[in-house]
Order: sequence, then structure tokens, then C-alpha cells
Amino acid sequence: MVKFDFVITVILIIGQSFHFWRIIVLVYWRKWFAFQGELEQSRVIYPKEHARLLSSALGKGHDFEMNR
Repeated sequence: MVKFDFVITVILIIGQSFHFWRIIVLVYWRKWFAFQGELEQSRVIYPKEHARLLSSALGKGHDFEMNR
């Protein structure tokens, strides 16, 4: 006969390994590591976009409350 705690331990190990590999597969399928490349590309574009926003009317502090 097998002890009850051994059966529970085996079930928990199988469940945890299933979830571990499920996460690995989802990371691969959804290309989560490609997101780092998108962030680096947006960091390159950010200084130009920031300068454009600051030179616009919204960046100069023109607010609806201030213009009343």
C-alpha cells in the first residue's frame, strides 16, 4: 500500500510542474520577450515626442482653467 501523504505529494508535484511548463509555453507563444524590443524602440522615439509635446499648446501650460 502507498501512504496517503505520498499520493498527495505526487499530485502536487505533477500540478506544479504542469503550471511551470504552461507558463513557459505561454511566454513562447505570446512572444513576451519581444516586448523588450518594443520598449527599447519607444525609448529612441521618446525624446523627439517629448520635445514636440512641450512645444505644443498643452506643453506651454495653456490650460482651460488658466485661459478663463
